[in-house]
Amino acid sequence: ISTATTGFGSPARAYTNKRLDPNDLLITDPYTTFFFQWEGESKNDLNFGDYLVVDRGMVPKEDDLVVHTIDGKLSCDFYKNINPTNLWGTITWKLCQLKK
Repeated sequence: ISTATTGFGSPARAYTNKRLDPNDLLITDPYTTFFFQWEGESKNDLNFGDYLVVDRGMVPKEDDLVVHTIDGKLSCDFYKNINPTNLWGTITWKLCQLKK
């Protein structure tokens, strides 16, 4: 019995890598990551309908956009402009639709 390989290799061999999964890119910790759709006025480069990925476990830096509470409602601003006790989470990604 011969164990020699003959012929050509499978053309599908080049496609054995894992398929791109947006969850792997956007979510650092599934237990602390949340998705929101921005429904407020345009501000801080956020436009109505944009999707935000917010990580509640991340420690924000001064220039990071964050979600925070004001009078029990969620809002967004730069971390340097808010009271840290009102911090809800750090915005890590903004997703927007280019064509409708």
